[in-house]
Amino acid sequence: MAAEQLELGTDPKALPFLKWVGGKRKLVPTIRALMPTKYNRYMEPFVGGGALFFDVAPDAERHGAAYLGDINEELLTAYYGVQHHTDTVLELLYEHQQRHIQLGKTYFKEMRAHPWSVEGPDFVAARTIYLNKTCFTPGAMVLTDAEEYVPIEEVRGGQRLWSGNVVEQTLKQWYSGKIVRIHGSGVPFTLSVTADHPVMAIPGRPVGARSDKRTAEQMLSEMKLTPAGELRVNDYLLTPRQSAHVEPVPWRAMWDSITVATQAKDIKFKIGNEEAFARLIGYYAAQGHIIRQYGTASGIGLCFNSSKTEHIQDAVDTLRSVFPGVHVQVDDFSQRGEGQKVQVAVTSVKVGRFMELLVPGQSWATKPSRRRSKRLSVALMVAAPRLQLEILKGWLRGDGHCRVRGNRAELVGTCSVLPLARQLYRMAQRCDLRPSWRLYWPGGNEMAVVSFCNLSEVQKLGFATDVPIARVSPHRKVVGDYVATRIRDVVALEYEGFVHNLEVSNDKLLCVDGVVSHNCFNGLYRVNKKGVFNTPMGRYDAPRIWDPVGVRACASVLKRAAAEYHVGNYQSIYNKAEKGDFVYFDPPYDGVSATANFTGYDKEGFGEEQQTKLAELFQELTDDGVYCMLSNSDTPLIRKLYADHPIRVVSRPGSVSSNPKKRAPVNELLIRGWAW
Repeated sequence: MAAEQLELGTDPKALPFLKWVGGKRKLVPTIRALMPTKYNRYMEPFVGGGALFFDVAPDAERHGAAYLGDINEELLTAYYGVQHHTDTVLELLYEHQQRHIQLGKTYFKEMRAHPWSVEGPDFVAARTIYLNKTCFTPGAMVLTDAEEYVPIEEVRGGQRLWSGNVVEQTLKQWYSGKIVRIHGSGVPFTLSVTADHPVMAIPGRPVGARSDKRTAEQMLSEMKLTPAGELRVNDYLLTPRQSAHVEPVPWRAMWDSITVATQAKDIKFKIGNEEAFARLIGYYAAQGHIIRQYGTASGIGLCFNSSKTEHIQDAVDTLRSVFPGVHVQVDDFSQRGEGQKVQVAVTSVKVGRFMELLVPGQSWATKPSRRRSKRLSVALMVAAPRLQLEILKGWLRGDGHCRVRGNRAELVGTCSVLPLARQLYRMAQRCDLRPSWRLYWPGGNEMAVVSFCNLSEVQKLGFATDVPIARVSPHRKVVGDYVATRIRDVVALEYEGFVHNLEVSNDKLLCVDGVVSHNCFNGLYRVNKKGVFNTPMGRYDAPRIWDPVGVRACASVLKRAAAEYHVGNYQSIYNKAEKGDFVYFDPPYDGVSATANFTGYDKEGFGEEQQTKLAELFQELTDDGVYCMLSNSDTPLIRKLYADHPIRVVSRPGSVSSNPKKRAPVNELLIRGWAW
């Protein structure tokens, strides 16, 4: 990249707004002294608390946007919230501080139980900072029979879960030991369980095999409950396919429940073709909104690209069929020179309120608390798959397209409301499809992608392409009643805090964080979905939650750097880094002992294979002229992998144990890809 190179020592600094396991705040001066004096873009694929990034404070105007990556979606959402919603985050933090002073642990438990994934980035940032300031914490998401994900600590006895099993008993107890975070390829959740908890899994491809050629029957015969601590990258997790729980949508009851003024009662409702109306709901989920007058719903609007004449006519015909006599207005903005947009609108208070019952919430609103709140109602989530397939078709017609990559293509649907995207992902599973999930940030805005790369599934969704589509995804295979999803990342942590588990009826199976496992009452689920803050509420008398100076300083650095975010594997840096860029790797450390408390990681999480792959990437980038630096533990494996590179031994106190007396000094290695 042709750009003026960055001079050290000329930039403003900020302290990280989060405390982080393995954080480098105390080592920043040492690392800065060993960094190159000039470089281009700043890149950090294991950002964590970002101590080095905030100290360096790179300038995007001169050197390009900084690249920050991590496998932890909640963490990067918090960064995004601080960067783009600073004022709102500070308002929420002030409220957290006042409520914490008044209610203490009660309020802390309330916020801890609140699922972050259903909120916007401003709320996520404030919640993450609050919990991080007051604790190391517990929130795994349990799939219920109503197709809702509920935090495990909120599940109660008698509640019916996915697969029809009933909760017979709940358990909460103190736990001290190893937990494992497991992320499958193309799935929206990260499973976080104790290391001995049995997870339904299938071993990965045979040793030495370059591809997995086993049949579904062969893989099914190898399916077994495996302790989470024994799972490895390339093993397969089992995710649900179809659900047996199906209920008819109470269209008429929902319509009749709406009371409006006398003059609006002439609007009729006639649900003759359920599939067509379900498809209309999909259009609304993609590009629909409530038309409001004086703050009250007065109708609905559906937006289309002007080239999609067939879809526009489908929506108009369906509206006229379902709501006989209603006036449907079509506005073609492209003819006015206002972009390639057509709006199909119906002005009716009762129709507007009816759609609010079916798809509550909004994608965008002037009030931050209402933004990104659009959801599908429970009635739609348990509807028959034939109707859910039509909802998916309508959504993909509005927010989807076939994208070509080389000589292959995939059907891609995008959604800026993450909870809605997760519902659509689960709906696709109920329709016996194999969706894939990923996140990206176009123009700094968080976006979820739900895609399909199987020809028969693309055709089932009503799309056709002249480019071949892969018939079998190497990462997802249908095995019996499940979809086998290849494990992408495994991270092990030392944990001390409360854990939760459920005793359920019948086959004892649960679906937690999207993965099938056994309830195993003596092996415990930990409550934190992402494994981010891993201890219970700390003993702080007056935690400084509202810190406007500190948060604004961090926001200033993030904005100055025009930070871009990547949720996922560190290997994506290979296609991003260019000659002259600086890449700092702070990966899960190689294990020092079976109970290594300093890093919170060990060989079972980011083992020898992953450390070796990282070393190979380090060498490839170095050969391409990228300035690479890496931190890791001082072990024989790391010394062997980086024997050809300059190594510096540094020592600092450990910081993970809740008892300061146990925070013994730890040796680390700082490794550079260029000579001292």
